[in-house]
Amino acid sequence: LITQVDDLHWEGERLHLGGYGFIRGIPADREGAQRVTVLMVGIGPLRRLRLALHPIRFKMRATHRADATTNPRQGLHDVSWSGFDATIAARRLRVLGRWRYGGFDLYISVRSGLIRRRRVRFAMDVAHRPRAASVTLDGGTLVRAVPANTGSIRVRVAGHWAALSEHRRDGDEIVVRGTLRMPRDAALKLELLRIDGSATLEYPIAVTGHDYEARIPVADLADEHQLETPWWLLVTHGNRRHRVQFPPDLRPGVWEQGEREIALRRTGQGDAVLEDRRPRPALTDARWTAEGDLEVEGDFHAEPRSRELVLVNRELLMEAVFPIEPGDRPGRFRARITATRMPSLAGELPLRQGMWDVEARPVGTVADVDAVPAMLGDDLHAQLPVDTEIDHKPFALGTTRNDTAIVVVRSDLDEDERGPYHQRRLRRVAYRAHRSDPVEDIVVYTSFGGRQCSDSPRAVFDELVRRGAPLEHRWVITDGMAIAPEGSRAVRDGSREHHELLARARYVVDNDHFPVWFRRRDDQVCLQTWHGTPLKRLGFDVSAMLKTKRGFEAHWEEQLRNWQYVVSPNRFSTPIMRAAYQLTGEMLETGYPRNDLLARPDADEARRRVRALLGVPEGVRTVLYAPTFRDQVTDRRGRYRLDLHLDVDGLRKAVGDDTVILFRKHHYVLDPVPETPDGFVRDVSSYPDAAELLLVADVLVTDYSSMMFDFANTGRPMLFFTYDLETYRDEVRGFYFDFLERAPGPLLETSDHVAQALRDLDAVRAEYAQRYAGFAAEFCELDDGHAAQRVVDRVFAQE
Repeated sequence: LITQVDDLHWEGERLHLGGYGFIRGIPADREGAQRVTVLMVGIGPLRRLRLALHPIRFKMRATHRADATTNPRQGLHDVSWSGFDATIAARRLRVLGRWRYGGFDLYISVRSGLIRRRRVRFAMDVAHRPRAASVTLDGGTLVRAVPANTGSIRVRVAGHWAALSEHRRDGDEIVVRGTLRMPRDAALKLELLRIDGSATLEYPIAVTGHDYEARIPVADLADEHQLETPWWLLVTHGNRRHRVQFPPDLRPGVWEQGEREIALRRTGQGDAVLEDRRPRPALTDARWTAEGDLEVEGDFHAEPRSRELVLVNRELLMEAVFPIEPGDRPGRFRARITATRMPSLAGELPLRQGMWDVEARPVGTVADVDAVPAMLGDDLHAQLPVDTEIDHKPFALGTTRNDTAIVVVRSDLDEDERGPYHQRRLRRVAYRAHRSDPVEDIVVYTSFGGRQCSDSPRAVFDELVRRGAPLEHRWVITDGMAIAPEGSRAVRDGSREHHELLARARYVVDNDHFPVWFRRRDDQVCLQTWHGTPLKRLGFDVSAMLKTKRGFEAHWEEQLRNWQYVVSPNRFSTPIMRAAYQLTGEMLETGYPRNDLLARPDADEARRRVRALLGVPEGVRTVLYAPTFRDQVTDRRGRYRLDLHLDVDGLRKAVGDDTVILFRKHHYVLDPVPETPDGFVRDVSSYPDAAELLLVADVLVTDYSSMMFDFANTGRPMLFFTYDLETYRDEVRGFYFDFLERAPGPLLETSDHVAQALRDLDAVRAEYAQRYAGFAAEFCELDDGHAAQRVVDRVFAQE
């Protein structure tokens, strides 16, 4: 059962719960296709029996929820009629006129035909996360609906309770006042309990009728170890403890305390907590501009210009930094988050899909330990979702279960394109349905899965544009990660347009595997440019070495037709590519079009332009470090991680101030490049054209990357940092030739050896001159600057 809850509130004495729920694998494509029921059962013994026999039922109304069908956990059916709006009157919690005090767990039950499922834990919409909601009824009974961190929702009926109504600082004390309902003549105390249970503090309470006041010395809150663990506020009598409630309409209290601050705030569960912490920004106002910028304002006790706002995506290990400016009065700040136009070496691009934590940290620092989360104010929380959509891409300000602010970014697909179900549907209604349409004179290009507009597809595009070919050009781009070149238009990867184009475009050009659902028509032309001369084993050769079956093999017989024309960079690669992928199409032994740039007459001019774009001064030596990914270096989710063995500080000492390291990680690798603040190490992974980076590099440091074959055209020195040579060669990937004997530069086992080689490149050139010349002669024989012309002549002119 898949469930989501995104609405929890009281209207008068009626509790409302909204969301959706469906049984995976069963459609809910029409009203009445399934029955959703929300049940409430008291906690305690025999709960399962009471759930089966006498649950408290909510009044239900089915709602249409198109977003349910986009849920990534299901891809088989339309479940847009799985929404519900459930209500229950508080009086249903009475029996014979008396309140049933205690806790009640909520269950969502779904029945479809004879199949029934139910859950007590639910997903929460991060862009509109439900918070605790309460109502005080006649007689003083408090009924609260509280979403827990586990995803469950518990309704509590309390005759004894305490709530805040005001707070202030009085000198060295925090004064709290509020309302309570406790047993008559009970000996009450205010207790502070660390939420991890590690410490408690007790203070007297002054009670007048149903009102109370307590004073808390600020000195008692000093967090000497700076663990920043909050304290719950509890009212106790005997051995009974009652958490003090923090009403949603009461503003939090934040008071300066030296370089820190004391904060009294509301949790997502509606409880009051008190904490000694580093100053945190609290967002109180937010709005999206027409351009897609998120303008935020808030309270902040730190000097605004000494801090910067940081968006951190812990899934992608990425961050984006924005300046903080003073607000309209002391203690206020403002900032502008340019979510749709983030500067990069590839131009201004939108934030990637995912959840971005909003944090603040001192300007110039990079460690997580220096950052503090930005809180979302209660007034702003009540306005959620604060969202917009720019160029099909939704953005929203949301919150975590701890009330810290996040920016939620979706993919740039429309609602009827997003998710596994709609992708399957588009293959039928947008792709297969248009395969019989007449082909159109359109070229569809994809480079590295839509992450770039680069490599050999870009060189083929440039050549066609230079010739003025009567063709329309479309670049497939994933989630706005690249900018289509002038003379072409972007197509969103996975969109309806993408599917329709691949059904009727005359030409399809790719440098990696074609989409698994694409099948070339007889009147279509497919060009596979691939992306490197093979040192390491490819395709079925890897499968044979590892004695396993890899993902691409599942539909390979159907995919073979797509590899109609396959570009080979040299005579060495042709038989290897044909055997490794069991190819039956025509091999075009033309050289790689992407390398034409290295042999162009204006290469020196392009070199100067790229150096200026990267901010590398004249006279500074550039070392391009471009390691490949490691098949065996992955996390628990199978994502490739950076295997860094290069000692940056040691290199800096060895090469001096006249050298910079341009670090280009493989596009499979997740981790960020360890840039240095002084610019010694610079991340050039987002630069859109690797060939241009080869132009500006004075030295290439790599390992087993195919960049070595391209760089050999420059004649400049290469160093090979092969710290794991035996493992990689013998156990992980395997090679097609003896790299130890034929490498055009030294194979270095340690970072110190790399530093030594960089100090004496003249010796490297002299020692490897003959081997380098033989390497270039064998692998760069066709890199004469005219490979794109030869490819276009064969594939486009003749076809």
